[in-house]
Amino acid sequence: MGSNLTISAMVLKGLLKNYYDFCESYIEKNKKSFEDKTKREKLELDFLKKIEEQSLIQNSDKDRKTYLESELKKHTNELDTAFIAEKNLRKKNIINDFQLLNHHAFIKKVEIKDNYLDIYTIELKVEGHDIGNYKIRIPIQEPFGDTLLQIRIANLKKKVVIPGTDGAFDHWFVRNEVPCFGQWASGINNYLLKGNLSLVVSNLIHFLLSTGTDGHLQVNQWLEEFSGERIARDDEPSPIEERETQHLSPTAAAITMAREYRTTTGDGIPF
Repeated sequence: MGSNLTISAMVLKGLLKNYYDFCESYIEKNKKSFEDKTKREKLELDFLKKIEEQSLIQNSDKDRKTYLESELKKHTNELDTAFIAEKNLRKKNIINDFQLLNHHAFIKKVEIKDNYLDIYTIELKVEGHDIGNYKIRIPIQEPFGDTLLQIRIANLKKKVVIPGTDGAFDHWFVRNEVPCFGQWASGINNYLLKGNLSLVVSNLIHFLLSTGTDGHLQVNQWLEEFSGERIARDDEPSPIEERETQHLSPTAAAITMAREYRTTTGDGIPF
């Protein structure tokens, strides 16, 4: 029996060795296949991770795009609301200005036609001298930024033509209906930019009642040609020119002229 046990152990040992060899041979034989499978699974895992990351990025971009579109729409609505409110306010101001101008002492008629505000003055006087009645045309389309250069002033009674000069003079500051504002430009333009048309027109009327030496013609020269009467010699300063030497500002000059006009004609002027 002892011999049989020894054989059995040897047989068992041989069997185990054969199994081990088989396993080792199988592993060695399939090692590359295992490595390739592991590598492939790793690549697949990496690819899946990239897809997931890309999906997160896309979702993030989508969310950001949605947010930006929402904010843009929100701000656009706010701008539209503000624009409509501003437009309604401008419209209300124009209506108010229209009513104020209709009660202005120096204005005979006010019309709004084809985006223009047309002002028709009464007969104006400077130092008792008639200088005619005027039509002032102001574009009222918005914005008002470039409106100053588009203002036109026409003398409806008479235009002065001086031989040897270019064009017709509606006023000593106005040639061919184009005004030369000089010092008055900044103030008038400031009211234009604010859309305050009543103050624009008031300043334009004061401008027409003002005198100075920086116009297209000397005041007395224009007055003589307009009236056909001698006003003063060239070397003889008139009361108008004497006042001008005091270097009054446009505002002060306008107030002074308005007061003198009221004294001369008995008409009042709103301030």
